[in-house]
Amino acid sequence: MVEIPQTCYDEYENFVSETVNSKDLLNFKSNNHYTYMLEHVSKEQGLEYLNVLQEILTFEEIIAFCFLNDSLGNPTKYNYNRGLICSPTSLRYLYHAHLALKELEKNKLKDIVEIGGGYGGLYLAIDFLHKKYLVEIN
Repeated sequence: MVEIPQTCYDEYENFVSETVNSKDLLNFKSNNHYTYMLEHVSKEQGLEYLNVLQEILTFEEIIAFCFLNDSLGNPTKYNYNRGLICSPTSLRYLYHAHLALKELEKNKLKDIVEIGGGYGGLYLAIDFLHKKYLVEIN
């Protein structure tokens, strides 16, 4: 396991606090204090997520979610196949939402609590997808 120095957490925490206080959400996803913690999925990893997602969702659903999630914070985006230009982190959120919803569906659960949530990207993906599953979110 890689140990992250406390100064990195401090810089991240200070950046998030400053961003929230200023209410300037235009470029937070491309700031190195943020990307170090949360917006660091590589283009290659994004392609792996995309390949799996295409077996689960329609390409239109993938595009719609990525457009929605990437409309906030100006993340770094890459050009993937079929003209999809998006942040690989959006693809990760979409895949992890799929995994969470499958588990919720299997266990007939309705309540989700995200501890340590950032801006809510994972929840946004869960909310975006939940109607495709037999899951009602409280």
